[in-house]
Amino acid sequence: MLAELAVMAADCASGAKVAWLVGSEGVGKSTLARLACEASGLQVHRLDVYPEDREHPLAAVNELGATFGITLGTDPAQDLLRAIEAAGPMALVIEDAQWMDEASQLAVWQVVRRFRRLPVWLVVTSTDIAGPLLDGLSLLLRSPDRGQVVTVTPLRAQESAAFLKEELGVPVDGETLEMVQSVTGGYPSLLVSLADQVRLSGQAANLRRAVGALAQRGEGSGLLRQHVTSVLENVTPGGRGALLALAQGGELTAAQLSQVLRLRGLPDSGTDELLATGLAERAGATGLRLRHQPARRAIEERMTWNEARDSHAALATLLTGLDGLEHRVAAADESTSGEVLIEVLAQLADAYASNDLGLAFRLAIHAADLEPTFMIEAILAALRSGRISRLIDIADRVDNMPPSVGRTAAMTILELSHESVAAAVDRLMGIDADDVIDPRELVILAHASIQVVVASSLHMAPELSMALSRFVDPVHRRGVDLAPVQPDLAIELRIISAGLEAILIGMNDAIAPAQRIEPLTDLVQRLDPVSGMLVGPIVGSLIGILHYVTGDLAPAKTELARITAMDIPLVRMQSELALAHLAFLDGDWDTAHALADKHLAATLDSLQAPLWPQSFAVAALVPAARGEAHVVAEYLGWQDASTESTVGGAAGKLTEAWGLVATDTDPKRVAELLDRVWARGDISYVSGHPTGALRVRAHLQTGNRPAAEAALVALENEPYEAQAHAYATSHASALLAEDAGETDAATEAFATAARHLRAQARTNPGAALQVFGAVLAEDWALAVVRLGAATPARLVTLLRDSIAMLTRAGATLWRDRLVRVEHQLTPAAPPVPSRSGLDLLGTLTSREREVALLVADGLSNREIAGRLFVTVRTAEYHVHNVLTKIGMTSRAQLQQALGEAVA
Repeated sequence: MLAELAVMAADCASGAKVAWLVGSEGVGKSTLARLACEASGLQVHRLDVYPEDREHPLAAVNELGATFGITLGTDPAQDLLRAIEAAGPMALVIEDAQWMDEASQLAVWQVVRRFRRLPVWLVVTSTDIAGPLLDGLSLLLRSPDRGQVVTVTPLRAQESAAFLKEELGVPVDGETLEMVQSVTGGYPSLLVSLADQVRLSGQAANLRRAVGALAQRGEGSGLLRQHVTSVLENVTPGGRGALLALAQGGELTAAQLSQVLRLRGLPDSGTDELLATGLAERAGATGLRLRHQPARRAIEERMTWNEARDSHAALATLLTGLDGLEHRVAAADESTSGEVLIEVLAQLADAYASNDLGLAFRLAIHAADLEPTFMIEAILAALRSGRISRLIDIADRVDNMPPSVGRTAAMTILELSHESVAAAVDRLMGIDADDVIDPRELVILAHASIQVVVASSLHMAPELSMALSRFVDPVHRRGVDLAPVQPDLAIELRIISAGLEAILIGMNDAIAPAQRIEPLTDLVQRLDPVSGMLVGPIVGSLIGILHYVTGDLAPAKTELARITAMDIPLVRMQSELALAHLAFLDGDWDTAHALADKHLAATLDSLQAPLWPQSFAVAALVPAARGEAHVVAEYLGWQDASTESTVGGAAGKLTEAWGLVATDTDPKRVAELLDRVWARGDISYVSGHPTGALRVRAHLQTGNRPAAEAALVALENEPYEAQAHAYATSHASALLAEDAGETDAATEAFATAARHLRAQARTNPGAALQVFGAVLAEDWALAVVRLGAATPARLVTLLRDSIAMLTRAGATLWRDRLVRVEHQLTPAAPPVPSRSGLDLLGTLTSREREVALLVADGLSNREIAGRLFVTVRTAEYHVHNVLTKIGMTSRAQLQQALGEAVA
């Protein structure tokens, strides 16, 4: 809607436009009008009309005149026209025009008819009723060039998500979006209030908590509260009962409402009475529902306990399935709770059997409503679903549980949001797993241990949590012991113990990352088939992450991309972020951005706020490199301001650095950011080893050669995949040589860096360091210009490939800069081969010589086809002919023979 209104506002410069916003009371017409006017940039004149104005002729139009500083005479319409013309371009807003007296409506309609050529955007809000002005607008707006009637209805879920993305800069999805819709009903005014509350809450704001706060405030106070109170005081007993049934049961048919009232012994309430309250509206042909979703709690809070129970009991008789069960739970008393609990537990077992974990969580909560000791099942259901947010939703109930291992473990997970990892470890270490009686509590203990181990790794201190390995054997043993009597729980215990063991191995910094892969593989092989099948994805993800941090990027992508299921959310988070980063490095920025944005929405929906910064940082990576500073500022604004080392903090610094590198700005800040990541040893946690070349570059750009030399030493001493390591150190060495004026050394080092970068790309298809190729191309080209050296053909190839990659990636600022650099280069003379090279090339046709030189330059058949504008099959044919004619069997032999010719 806002987009349509924006177009209309812009068009008013060429003649008046009218936007008539029509909708029920409270739907958000005024909010929409305000947002649209703010976005238009036009001067705004506003008239608010009130119900009492209807009884006073010309009251509204006189008030409108006052907004222009004039007193109206005998011809109000003419006076207003002169004032509007004198005021210049404007937005004229008339709020709640349905209350305007008839004489004022006639006067305003005369103005509207006659101001066609003035630069005015008239915005009228009203309900759908008749009147001279509104009838006239109906006729006028049959012509689309005069404006538009905009029917304002509550936003659908995806529209609400889009609105919040625009307002807050963050994606909203999943259960969080469901909560938003439930509390706001999609009403723009409440969505705006929600967005304002999140912004005012600061960087660590939790959207779900903001939704809860809005529910408490919006459903129990203000105009809505007054309206609900007034209606319930004056409506008939049947109407009161029907409104309560709608609040408890959602959408019901008129026949169902009549049956509920009959079961409660109340007189029937007609549909007209309910509609007249302003709280109910039609839903389809026969249905009714509350018009304002937030009114549900307001109605329920004004009912007695007996009224609520009797209504639930009637709905339980009427409704079937889960809906009916929920009302039976709400209506249960001492005489019926045992029977209802048996039914709930049976359905809980069915939910687990069908792997409907969301339903299992709802049913576990119902079980706890009936019998508080079943809160243990609610905790388990939240953890089994892999959604920590569900545990957060029942945090108060967990806190109120009697002391137990289950409560301690669950509170440990919840407290991770604001206490240290060391404190969490201390709390868990106070538990003796061998003394735990209820095996379900051991499952929760293992889950909590996994959360703490991963959290310690994200805080770059995994050594703090290695002591939790003491729980692996007791949990596994209990699983073995229970196999004959509780086989399902026994399997879960063995699986969760294996998951904890895998996490401890994968996160153990006392062992080199590459050396952790073999024990992880051995772990899966010694598990029973069922456990191995379920733990396998976790182990595969850990192996993928280990490949990622050591620079084996193709194996990392292969492992991570084939993971289809995993129930440890923090490990899943790291896997998804690694895949997004790999796509970024490979130059596939659309994929990287889509993966990161999707992951961010899931993170905000399911994990605690302290875990958001890393997701925000990776989601900002592509916008940063594209020069979209406003997105980067919005996303990195959620970073924790503390100085503690975290993976999220390191990722945020790398994102900011890439944004500055891509836009060629503030090398001093780049050096500062990368120094902080490298100096703390954080770089290995984010697979950022190649950024060592960026660090050397930034220090040289600021004239700090000693710092650049120290950065090279740190880079040389940091282990990483061989080709990538050789590229980064060669690139850094080339920059230092060029800075010292050592032309030959710089030329050789740049060529070596390009060769290793090409080799890395060949051995890591789909996970190449293409982005670093763009940096290398720019640095090499500028060095050639500054040193006055000849332009190597390999540089030209690298530069053009980088320009093509940046074009595909949407990095227009960076691409345009490389194009300018390319224009500075002296056109390279045709390479002069060595004597042996001349002998070889002399036997070939001109096209074959061209192909031979491209092969020597390291191009693949596909790249040769693109360069020569031929098919891949034709390129393969030419390469085969070249190798046959010169008596060679491989491309490597040809590259070696002609290497000096294109160096």
